Parts: sequence; structure tokens; C-alpha cells
Amino acid sequence: MVADFLTKDQVCGKNCLSIFKRYGTNAAVTDISILLGCGVTNNHTSDSIFNDFDTRSADYYTKTKSNSRVIAISSYGFGYNGEKSLDDRFVGIRPILNYSDIVDNSYDRRISDKEVLEVKFGEYPQTICVSNMCRELEQLYNSGALIESGKKYSFDSNIVGDFSIKEYSEYLHEGKKYIRFTADRDLLRTKLSDKNYIEYNKAYWVNVEPIIWLIDLDENIAVSKKILIAGIPFDKNYDSDFEHTDIFDYLNNYFVNEILSSDVIKKESKTDLLKKQLDDLSLEELQELRLIVEEKMREKVKVRSIGGIK
Repeated sequence: MVADFLTKDQVCGKNCLSIFKRYGTNAAVTDISILLGCGVTNNHTSDSIFNDFDTRSADYYTKTKSNSRVIAISSYGFGYNGEKSLDDRFVGIRPILNYSDIVDNSYDRRISDKEVLEVKFGEYPQTICVSNMCRELEQLYNSGALIESGKKYSFDSNIVGDFSIKEYSEYLHEGKKYIRFTADRDLLRTKLSDKNYIEYNKAYWVNVEPIIWLIDLDENIAVSKKILIAGIPFDKNYDSDFEHTDIFDYLNNYFVNEILSSDVIKKESKTDLLKKQLDDLSLEELQELRLIVEEKMREKVKVRSIGGIK
């Protein structure tokens, strides 16, 4: 599975993808993207088209180079928004995948009112928790009562300068997943989905939620419906070879792995641990264990048969 960016022409050229002909070019932005620096101004939220905080819009990158800069799509949905600096951390990221890579594990397929196929695949921190849940999670966190899933999300720890990874643990509580993100900036021009401005050094709890993808079957492309990430510099030496950029490396060394559910990671870790334990057993112990496993398997087959065990 490889993550990529769209070209400008795929979004707003004469032969753009059918997704954008039907859905439009603007994209809603997640709270985590805003916390990571994605530029959303009051103009983008007070306009009659974008006054719903669930549909706040922001600029997002394409991989189309223009002179020594790169073209981004406008948050207003009026085509591309001109050229952006290659180290601009205020531009959003809207990844694409090959649909064939995710179709078998996608779910909740539906045709939207825009007549675009939407599917869910993977998960990612997106929306901040409501205030009472934030307080509850913070209390549990401070008392050491929260359980970590073992999964971490990786973002850029720098506001300016070179790219540097900082990891955020995923926590489990009552069947849901969260990360704790401490705001590293004051952005008085930007409001989150709770309609409040970002407060510097405040701990925000962010829900890990399913990712919705817009599907172009003809081109085998899945486009993230929302802007999912920000704060990642493109690459100051970009020469139109997108696969050799810092931002491509980030997407494919971190993002594509981190959108996989922590349930999968947990299962793999449990299997690895069992293998290590088996290495320490003697032949006699392994033979005894085999008999136990075989008996357990016979019991499970009976339970799953018609009528089960009476």
C-alpha cells in the first residue's frame, strides 16, 4: 500500500477525476490537522458555505511543481490557490491510495448524495473530544488509569526548520481510542470544532475515528474525504520527483502503517510473544501443549457446530 498526492490537473484540470466534478474541490479539515498547524481562518468558517464546523475547509497540497514552489488547492473550492513554499507547514495533506489495495478491508460502502462512492478504511485521530470527556480522560491519564494500545501516531515535532518525528501514544477507554495532544502554538485566527480557539500548552484529547475515502473506480483511486494531516514540510529540494521527497517518505514510512487498527497490532504482538515463549519449552512440554491445544480446538468446533453444546 503506497500513499501518494494528487496532481493539480486531477483535481481541477479539464480532465479532472469524476470525484471532483461531482463533489467539488474543497475539503473539510480535521481538528488534529488544525492542531498541527493547518491554516484555517475566520473567513473559511464564517462564509455561508463553510459555517458548519464539520465542514471547515483549508488549502491542501498537490504534487504539481511550479517554479521553486508547489501548487495547493484552495480552501474556497475555486480551483488551485497558487504556489506554496516547499517548507510551508500550514498546508493540509489529503492522501490518496490505490483502491485495489484497500477494497478487501473497506466497509460501510455507500453512495453519497453527490453520487460518489464512499468507503471506510483505517482509522486516524481526527476530532477533539467534548469538554466533559476531555476532563475525564485527563483525570484518568494523570492517575495512570488509562491503558495504552501499543500503537503510536507520528507527527512533526517542529514548527519551523527540519522535519523531526514526535510520537503520540494511543489510549483505550470504554471501547474507544484517543490520543493526547498538547498544543504547541496559539492560533487566535483558528477555531476547533468546539468553536474555541487553540490554547497554547493545553492538553487536547482527540478521537481516533474511521477514515472516509472517496472512490474513483475508473482510475482506481481512493482520496481521503477530509484533510487528515498538516505540519509536514514538503521538501526544499523538490524537483518533481515526488517519490524522493520528505513528505512522501513520511506518508509511506509512518502514515500508511499508522492508519491500520491497533487491534491488528495487538494481535500480532500477542502472536510474537507466544512464539518467543514456545522457544523456551522442551520437546516434552511442546508435546503436552499440543494435546491441550488439540482438545481446545475440538471444544471450539463443537460450540460452532449447529446447536452448539447442550
